[in-house]
Amino acid sequence: MGISTIRKFYPLVVISAVVLALSACGGDSEEQAGPSADDLLAMESHLSLAELYRGQGQFRASRIEAQNALQLAPENRDAVTFMAQLSLDTGDNARAVELLTAVYEQRPNDTQIILKLAEAYLVSGRTQDAQTLFDDLELASGAEQDELNLMLGNIAMLSGDPSAAEEAFQTVLGNDSDNIDALILLSQVQAQGGDMENANNYLDQAIQAGPRNLDVWIWRAQFAMLEEDYAAAEEAYSEALNMMALYDTMTSKKFTIMQSIIVPLQQLGRDSEALQYSQLLAETPLGQMINDYDTALNMFRRGDMQRTEEALSSILAVVPDNPNTNILMGMTRYAQGNFIEASDLLTEFIDIESAAPPLIKALAASRLRVNQPDLALTVLEEALERYPEDPSLLAMLGAAQQALGNFEASILSFTQALSLSPVADSAEMHLALAVSHFQIQDFPSAQDELLVANRLNPLSQEAKTLLIDVYLVQGDFDAAASQTQSWIDDEPDSIFNNEAAGVVAIRQGNLEQARTYFTNILEVEANHLQSNLTLGRLDLIEGKYQDAAEKFESVLERQIDSSDAIGGLLAAGAGNGTEEASVAIVQGIIDRNDRLFVPPLTLAQYFLATNRLERAREYADIAIARDNNFFTETAIIDVRLADAGLRREAQNFTEALNLVEGVLDLQENHIQALTMAAAINSDLNDYDQARTYVARIQSLMPDLPFPHEVAGDLALREGDTRAALAAYERAWGMGVSGNLGVKIHDLYSQLGRSADMNRVLLEWTQAIPDDAAANLLLGMNYEGQNRIDDAVNQYEKVYLTEPDNLIALNNLAWLYQDSRPERALELASQAAELYPDNADVLDTYGWILGKQNNRSEAIAVLERALELSPGAQSIMDHLAAIRAQR
Repeated sequence: MGISTIRKFYPLVVISAVVLALSACGGDSEEQAGPSADDLLAMESHLSLAELYRGQGQFRASRIEAQNALQLAPENRDAVTFMAQLSLDTGDNARAVELLTAVYEQRPNDTQIILKLAEAYLVSGRTQDAQTLFDDLELASGAEQDELNLMLGNIAMLSGDPSAAEEAFQTVLGNDSDNIDALILLSQVQAQGGDMENANNYLDQAIQAGPRNLDVWIWRAQFAMLEEDYAAAEEAYSEALNMMALYDTMTSKKFTIMQSIIVPLQQLGRDSEALQYSQLLAETPLGQMINDYDTALNMFRRGDMQRTEEALSSILAVVPDNPNTNILMGMTRYAQGNFIEASDLLTEFIDIESAAPPLIKALAASRLRVNQPDLALTVLEEALERYPEDPSLLAMLGAAQQALGNFEASILSFTQALSLSPVADSAEMHLALAVSHFQIQDFPSAQDELLVANRLNPLSQEAKTLLIDVYLVQGDFDAAASQTQSWIDDEPDSIFNNEAAGVVAIRQGNLEQARTYFTNILEVEANHLQSNLTLGRLDLIEGKYQDAAEKFESVLERQIDSSDAIGGLLAAGAGNGTEEASVAIVQGIIDRNDRLFVPPLTLAQYFLATNRLERAREYADIAIARDNNFFTETAIIDVRLADAGLRREAQNFTEALNLVEGVLDLQENHIQALTMAAAINSDLNDYDQARTYVARIQSLMPDLPFPHEVAGDLALREGDTRAALAAYERAWGMGVSGNLGVKIHDLYSQLGRSADMNRVLLEWTQAIPDDAAANLLLGMNYEGQNRIDDAVNQYEKVYLTEPDNLIALNNLAWLYQDSRPERALELASQAAELYPDNADVLDTYGWILGKQNNRSEAIAVLERALELSPGAQSIMDHLAAIRAQR
């Protein structure tokens, strides 16, 4: 049996006691006058009676007299503290805190109010709030110092520091050797430490000092229970109940004693007496509430949320602000998927500073569910200050950090949780770690964690899926194929395993193998939609348009608004020349189902992709009329912007601008529309209006380079090269991109600033090593400076990423003509094959052929080049030189 703190710091029961309403009467509105001398005398008389009634256990009468005292002097310290103490006696801790807080705000230096408020905080479990009140406390009397030391000792006991607790209580005994509270608490400290002899000595001293003290008898009973002396426990509990026999209210302390005496009575074989106490408790309002709560808790544990809610609702109808009941209701709402209401209830009724870890986790989980990871993070960080080694709190902290994108921090939290407890070593924890590693592109670590997760839970599809993603993103297709094959060997009929293997086979380009896997799925589940869709796509890739159409139609028979199936059907129709028949099938779906928006939306997207704007607009209008949502609105916007682009190309600037402004009426902050509006206004030479659009883009994206790039484009159109370059440089300083790199390089080139050109190109290639444009421009710069080896290295980088790049092929062939003639001929031939109508390419190819003594073919190629570019001096020179060869 646990040890509870006695006297002023009563043990808390599961549910707060029934709150009897305190209807404070209104007083004189002229607050500045204060109570008169007669009022103060009358108030003291009411308080004297209230104290008398309280001593006799007549709490109702005591409350009436205390209310009368408060009516006469609403802010009187003695009246407020007495009413607060009375509220603590009857279990209304919240009312005590409310009363004392109101006076404390007006009198923040009143030590008696501070001490009583701290006591109320402690009884409510708010130890941190109590501790805060002591920080700047200045005490005037020894009695106040003793009271403070008693509370500090209690806090130390609650914090698991028995040495500090004992020191505080011994200090009190040093001032008053017969202080009953200190003796009881010292006895409890010794009992907690297992020194039952010393605990008994302090208890004997407490009994001698206060033989009629209620708390002495309660602790004597609890001590006897610790020693399994049930007869002594029953005797002590009975004595305590005799002392409370005249109580007119079932206080939480009396209720707890009546609960406690049942155990020793049962152990002594006095079951009939134990049953009488059980029946008495059940008949009290508090007992009924506890029964209802226990019923609700049992139903919750069984997963019967409907009956849980019914039981909790009956309690809340009587005490709507009961914390524990509301907390359990919040957890019930969470279990039912009502995360918003769960979060609201748990946020209101869980006291973070005193709540146990399970409640903190429930609150944090609800906040994560409603996409408030920042609030969840705050709760968890506060809780970890008190429970720094709770692995599940650390795991949830990692989840919140992960949701906020703080992946490195989440890795530390997850790893610490794993190090603290073997229970945390779960598949879910390793999967969470893998996700964070994956997000920071630490793929080897992600792979290691996923292998552990799969070992701990071979059925985890999330871990399997991410493991395959890790292999694929690293280009390790063999490992991915081997892994999925091992899963299939274990479970050949698993739909997931075959689907994963099929995806890997497609990524490998092994379409026939992929087809086998998805066909296997259909043998297990004939109507598996995703497999039919994938097989249809494979048919499209292989040009089997009729087979593809049949598969997509079979999907539409079961899911008529599948955008994938509709899109595939349209693609098949386009492939085999039956597009209108496919459109007619989709049109039939649209006609028969006048509420579906996906079929017309998909048709709109199809016609937009093929640049048939009138038909795209027709179906986009149908889609948005059926359901005005993000997707249908986006289709309307895409059609209008595409139309605006065509009208701009045709120099119908006013019509184009009208279309763009229509888009901005739908989405005023649409970046593409704002950018196009700025460009069209500059086409119309309305640069002031264009700048307003640029300013709007900058206000929406203040920390990104794009708005500055747009400002540079506008300045360039105005002919202000200096302003354009300044804007581009600002954008470049915020982020490197290929498109911006071309623009700023061209400006430096026009201005003859070769050093800046090289600097930009070097920064560009460092930031984006595989950017073909950057490597190509840098190679051309090096070639112009006669740095041939450097130029060749840059062109080779371009060739690796873009083997069809005309300039890289042609320039490499030219530069290799003497050093690597075979390589030069290979590249020149490849370029001529790819670009047979390019005179420069043919000039290079013909010249290299001639240098390698292939005179007749060289002449033919150079003659063709001259036909394409008549009068080109270099071609004529090369042709003449080759003809002169003997």
